[in-house]
Amino acid sequence: AGFDLSHLTFVGRGTKTQNKMGGMPVPPSNLISEDAVSVKEFNQLAAKYKISAFVAVMDIGQLNPDAEFAVPFITWMPYHFSKTLASDVYELNAYTAVASLAPSSAKLLRDAVGRHS
Repeated sequence: AGFDLSHLTFVGRGTKTQNKMGGMPVPPSNLISEDAVSVKEFNQLAAKYKISAFVAVMDIGQLNPDAEFAVPFITWMPYHFSKTLASDVYELNAYTAVASLAPSSAKLLRDAVGRHS
């Protein structure tokens, strides 16, 4: 039988020029970098496809925090540094929650952000 995944929707991203997430067309945006995706784009997807929450697996810096999330957004992220950068703290504050890979990262992120991890 296994674990039922029918209630989950995968949203992946091609390149900026493809302008698609998971095969679902999204409006063009001014992205921070070629690979970054904006919170506004996630909010548009949530509204259009009735998505109630997102769980992301991506590195820090791949999100343009250009708005507040309309639905809960949890990110799993590796953190490969011994201290947090101010730019990372700014981005991490956009998420509803952060799940870190290692206990040392969890403590580092919790100390820097003060919540979520």
